Amino acid sequence: MTSRPTLLVVDPLAIFRELVRLSLSPLGRIITAVDDETALALLHKERVSLVLARHPPTGSGDVSLCESMKRDPSLAHVPVILMTGGDRPEQHADAVRAGADDVLTRPLDRMSLLAAARRLLDAPVVQGLPRIQVETPVRFAREGAEAWGTARNLSRGGIFVEAERAYPLKTEVQLEFPLPGRSAVLAPTASVVWVRLPIGGDGPGMGLRFLELDGASAHSLEHFVREHRGAPPPQARLEAC
Repeated sequence: MTSRPTLLVVDPLAIFRELVRLSLSPLGRIITAVDDETALALLHKERVSLVLARHPPTGSGDVSLCESMKRDPSLAHVPVILMTGGDRPEQHADAVRAGADDVLTRPLDRMSLLAAARRLLDAPVVQGLPRIQVETPVRFAREGAEAWGTARNLSRGGIFVEAERAYPLKTEVQLEFPLPGRSAVLAPTASVVWVRLPIGGDGPGMGLRFLELDGASAHSLEHFVREHRGAPPPQARLEAC
């Protein structure tokens, strides 16, 4: 019989650890830690399949748990979900730059938590976030210059845009785009993670991962993608998150 995976939840609040434990217990065995230092000790002792941790770091050091794991050859393979507050968009960017495999914004709902954990647990190779087809204008702003393109697909973590020209890899830009059929206009920063060169009838395009993203925008994206994939509405949020 295959053993159940072990999931490590890292947060200083006991009520949060318990809520996440109850939500994720169907997926495996749950162990917890109150800070990053304790979590690292457990990671070297236990065979952990997934880490869910509060970001910013819950320890006293400047290097986050996620960064420490990704630098350690014995732990780099373990996927990490970082959970940020929605009041500071730069926390989302810091979590992405720390190497998180996924970033969720509090307050969380149980469905989002389960879906994120399952995506990282079920596949031998980490799969991309669910995407939907869209067609919406996108404005780029960088170093005082602006350009326009058209978004062709979207996930809660990033966007693919066709444009007259593509920026080089790792270029960071300010985006502005509406969600089709919604009044909201989102304005995250993003980094170019892949580029499509003009081939055949296809023009240049860019895959961008969102960096700075406020909580309201993160939840709008999540609900929009879920709605257009035909998924049921989110369940009650884990308010203590």
